[in-house]
Amino acid sequence: MPMTISALTLSAALLGAAMLHAAARQPSANDIRHLQDGVYTENQAARGRVAYENHCAMCHGDDLTGRAGIGSDLTEPRFLDRWSDGSLGDLFGYVSTRMPRTAPGSLSESVYVDTVAYILQKNGFPAGAQELQPGSLGTVRMAGPEGSAAVPNYSLVRVVGCLTENSERKWQLVGASAPSRTANPEPSDAAELTALRSTAKGDLIFQLMNPYPSPDAHKSRLVEVKGLLIRMPTELRLNVSAIQTIGDACVN
Repeated sequence: MPMTISALTLSAALLGAAMLHAAARQPSANDIRHLQDGVYTENQAARGRVAYENHCAMCHGDDLTGRAGIGSDLTEPRFLDRWSDGSLGDLFGYVSTRMPRTAPGSLSESVYVDTVAYILQKNGFPAGAQELQPGSLGTVRMAGPEGSAAVPNYSLVRVVGCLTENSERKWQLVGASAPSRTANPEPSDAAELTALRSTAKGDLIFQLMNPYPSPDAHKSRLVEVKGLLIRMPTELRLNVSAIQTIGDACVN
């Protein structure tokens, strides 16, 4: 059975990863598109500009650079630093449920999508021949021309590895994969777990913080761990939001 963290720890995890609100099923490699492919149209961005001016500019500024203490900077490089390695669906999910600040979620789906198109245009991503559609947002990868950068510190991530106890009886993940961003702090569903079994093994070690309740049932098994990534000078840590077994006993 999955193990999830206490409500208190989960709240902390959600706060630290607020920008990754919308969970989306991972698309196949053949479905993936990139921002450089031209995922919106000029007309769509023009509509988005009107929506932005009416509902967003008062907090984020006419030039999208933000207003101190009110609205965040929506321009490069902060824009991709915040959203890198997720999907456009993550950005849309956050915007459509939390914005505008005075009336979250009050606009139509099409207005939110058009606004996202305008934000992409203002950040220099090219227009294309087809409009951005709500159903395709999860297939658009958020990465710059150089590809994905390292996952930023304090991102909500998923890691696969072997759950062990060290000599101090502290829980850690060994032989672990590189962290990948996730929008969902809860245990993955059955279909996602099946896909995770083929995740490439790695050689990373993560110290696990606040695993609750005790993960004894998952000891020495291949597991999925979700949590906040914390890079320390001498080690990697995960402030755990969920742990569940995805495979049989593993050999370290």
